[in-house]
Amino acid sequence: HLNRIGAGMQTLGYSLIALAFAAVLLGALAREAPPARWLSWAPLRRCGLYSYGMYVFYAPLHLFVGVPLMNRLGRAPTLTEAIVYEIAAGAATFAVAALSYHAYERRFLALKPRLAPMPAT
Repeated sequence: HLNRIGAGMQTLGYSLIALAFAAVLLGALAREAPPARWLSWAPLRRCGLYSYGMYVFYAPLHLFVGVPLMNRLGRAPTLTEAIVYEIAAGAATFAVAALSYHAYERRFLALKPRLAPMPAT
């Protein structure tokens, strides 16, 4: 099995990714800057709405559905197969997260005002 995360990625690669995301976040502070416009794009806002479910459901879907399906290949996937897998996994995760959000998560979110601490008098 190939080591997918080498020392270069773990040191320089992750640092560069972190700096890139920090630049996007800083750019988003200025409303007219390109990062702010990108982050206000409706599909990204929808991903933000479902992000908790996507976070929760990606790993179980990958481990219990994706890995067994990929193991059926009997070999390492080609680059094209890996890309198709990631697109399908992302779409499936988004769909499950949307279902979860609309089925029950939003009902819990509606309870927030009732559960907020009372101000001190």
